[in-house]
Parts: sequence; structure tokens; C-alpha cells
Amino acid sequence: MILNTDDHFEITFAMELQPGYRLFSSEELYAAFGMSGGGTINTLTAAVTTLQFTRLVSEPAEIIPPPGDGKIITVISSTYQYIQGTSVFGLTHQTNLRYGVDPLNALNSIAEFNPDLSLPHDYTGTQSGFAGDSTDDWSNSSIVLTNDVEDFGVWGPITSSTINAPGSGWAINDTFTVGDPGTATGIVDTVDLSGAILTYHLTSPAGSYTTSTSDLTPSSGIGTDATVDIVVSTPATGHMRIDIYYTIVAKAT
Repeated sequence: MILNTDDHFEITFAMELQPGYRLFSSEELYAAFGMSGGGTINTLTAAVTTLQFTRLVSEPAEIIPPPGDGKIITVISSTYQYIQGTSVFGLTHQTNLRYGVDPLNALNSIAEFNPDLSLPHDYTGTQSGFAGDSTDDWSNSSIVLTNDVEDFGVWGPITSSTINAPGSGWAINDTFTVGDPGTATGIVDTVDLSGAILTYHLTSPAGSYTTSTSDLTPSSGIGTDATVDIVVSTPATGHMRIDIYYTIVAKAT
């Protein structure tokens, strides 16, 4: 240890190599293992639109494009900001940041984002990069956002509906909700002698639904087994911003 002219201490080390050995530079080590060193840390901001959210399984949203042959994207950390907008999705499935080579393989996960898309809230979260011991080749693979359960589809208030099964035991002025639980409500207008619903009207189409067949759940009366086909044309408005720090490494040879 010596004292330099600025009155600061400097620490020096000495190493004695055995005969027949030598020190290798980092460049020589990278070259020996077929890798490239000195990688740049890249930053990227991606926007995932509402339309992309509706079909994350059938069409995963590309966040980082493929880096090129013989190169692998390594995500260091990622932060998401989910903005739910004015109409929510009706599902709670998490969304996953994964290698695009096989986006439905959980071993290719880099991050798992868990906003509850059925609630009217904005969410923010961050996660350091991780992935399983996958047998997939990640070289030249994109990074995508997906959901490995089902497409969210178009969610929103009911636009129109028609009787699918009229049920039985219903009476005029019986009230009901659509779905169980459901927030859209309605009233029975006319029935036949068996109590099958002939006509009805919705008093509130509000809620988070997707085009489907839904049960009518009585909130008054004893009606059973009635279903309606509902159509939703006003989609949910949730969207996401993702900020990523990543680097690119060479595939080992």
C-alpha cells in the first residue's frame, strides 16, 4: 500500500504465476467460449394496445423483435404500467413476458404481470428477469407478451341480447341478472302458460361481458333454466406500457 501525491491510499496486488501458466484477457475468454463481451444495456418502451390485449394467446404481442441469428436477448428487468380505462376486461388471468420461440411454455417466462383486469384499477409492477431451464433455443427469439389461458376477447356492456332457452317458472315482472354473478339486470315482460319467457328487456346493460350465452339468474320469482345470447361490441379499454432493460449476448458454439 502506498500514499500517492494527493494523500490518497492506493492498493496494489501482486500475483506470481506458476511456470507454464499465463493470464488471459476477457476478450480471449469470450472468444474461447464463442461469446461476445462488453454488451450494451438497452432500454425499450413498448405500448400494448387494447386490441392486442383481446388476443394475447392467438397473437402474442411482440415487445422486442428478434435480435438476429446467433444472438439471445437477456432481459435484466421490466416494469409494467396497466391503465384500465373506462371499461374493464372480465378475466383475471396474469399476463406473461416470454421468449417468442414458444410463448405458451411457462419455462420461457421472463416476467409475470398480475393486474386484476376485472377490477376498475390501474396497476404498476416491476420484476427482474428470470426464465426456467428450457430446452427451447432462445437464439434469434423475440420477446412477447402473452397469456397462456385464453384470449381475453372483447369485453364490455351488453349491446344486444336474444332468448336462447326460455326456461320455465317465470312470471311477468320477475327481475333477473345476466350471468352469475352479473351486473346487467332485466325484467320479464311476457311468458307462456308454463312460465317460459317470451319477451323481456334489460334495465341496465352495464358490466363486463363478452359475446356468449349467459344464464338469467332470478333476483325475484322462481324462474329457472333461461339463457340469453348476448352480443358485446364496445370493447374494454385497458392497455399497458412496458419498460425493459436488456442486453444481447451471443449464442455459445
